[in-house]
Amino acid sequence: MLIHLSTAQVDVNVILLVSLGLVVGFLAGLFGVGGGFLLTPFLNVFFAIPYNVAVGSSLAQMVITALSGSIRHMKQKNVDYKLALTFFAGAVAGVRIGIKILGSFSSEIQYCIRGNYVCQLDLYMSIIYLVFLISVGSFMLYETFRARFPDCEANTGISRKIKEISLYPVVHFSSLENKAMSIWPILGLGLFIGTLSGLLGVGGGFILMPTLVYLLGIPTRTAIGTSLVQTFCTAIFGASNHFIKGNVDIVLVMLILPGSVMGAQIGAWLTTRINCVSLRKYFGFMVLLSALVIIMKYLL
Repeated sequence: MLIHLSTAQVDVNVILLVSLGLVVGFLAGLFGVGGGFLLTPFLNVFFAIPYNVAVGSSLAQMVITALSGSIRHMKQKNVDYKLALTFFAGAVAGVRIGIKILGSFSSEIQYCIRGNYVCQLDLYMSIIYLVFLISVGSFMLYETFRARFPDCEANTGISRKIKEISLYPVVHFSSLENKAMSIWPILGLGLFIGTLSGLLGVGGGFILMPTLVYLLGIPTRTAIGTSLVQTFCTAIFGASNHFIKGNVDIVLVMLILPGSVMGAQIGAWLTTRINCVSLRKYFGFMVLLSALVIIMKYLL
């Protein structure tokens, strides 16, 4: 069954979009991400939706999907609210920066790759995606295959050094066993993740979850729940900005939402039934899979 999307100016298969929403929602609940790191490139590669519309629409559906998964994680006590809000405070400015960068990429300039013409916007976005996805996915797989115990938490040297930063003001966070920590590294990381959100159409979860685990030493399940709550906050801000710029296709969002909301509940429930190392390992595989999809776009 095909339906025409007026904003994206393409015809799409309804069943395939609903199915994609189910997969993205499941990953959101399971790994604490909004799913944009998969949804945005999938919409562009498989449904020919322009990147700017894919970005805005991904953030819009992410608001409800992240909320659905967040509620489940809240019930499971997997959320550090103070940490999530501190990250969001830094992410607000970053979202605006990311949207401005996205707007600076021209969609009129085209490059010829293997006989196919690709606009500058699509090419630059694909390159940025690949850099982050391959870096994050490779590191997580490297770390998890070296882990000695199935339920052990990551303990990196850089996380210990960041915790030692005592620049005022310092705040106690429940996920750090109420250890006092300077808010400046968290705000800086939030700014970076917010920029990615506005630029790539992601809530930032695919960077935030590993950031919490490896740079701050947050327990994996708490990192997942906290990441999803922060993703929800960032998605609201990012989606509203993209909506004003005309980058949100409402029909597209409504087709994705039913599956994504259901999938988010299933994924969040499953989080408590998988050991911590496996959660990080599966996340790494999924990140690399999304990078492979982008590569295939230019090889096939």
